[in-house]
Amino acid sequence: MEDCEKIIVVWDLHPPWRNTAPCLKEDREKIFAAMEEAGVDPEKVALVCIHEELEAWLVADDRALTEFIRQRKHPHPVGRIPKTWRKNPDQVGKPKTKLTQLFQKEIGGRRRYIDYQDAGPIAALIQDTSRLRRSPSFVRFEEKVCSAGD
Repeated sequence: MEDCEKIIVVWDLHPPWRNTAPCLKEDREKIFAAMEEAGVDPEKVALVCIHEELEAWLVADDRALTEFIRQRKHPHPVGRIPKTWRKNPDQVGKPKTKLTQLFQKEIGGRRRYIDYQDAGPIAALIQDTSRLRRSPSFVRFEEKVCSAGD
């Protein structure tokens, strides 16, 4: 990690496996302790917390979701993706669950959203970041990435 100019740590405040009440302060302390233990200069570390789950960024762009579903459902039409998701994606509770419900409704039957299988292809369909910028956590991430060389 010595060659890295900047390390950006992105984490979900409410991951499904979390059994305790989330605390940003505690999470920050644990992350910095782990970085220190790994010998990483804290000046190189930037933190970005997503207040729900990473999938909040995916639900921000209904165009990408519509295209992802359309590719799997063709020639049948795609139903409406809730526009409320894109208005404030960081406020969508349990976005992974919402995506599973959407997949079951649109693609059918037992089709669930599987993060390691579906997140990448959905993200690849995002044409620009204009809708993602409605997410304060994405804006923070974008700022950290863009300032990585500073």
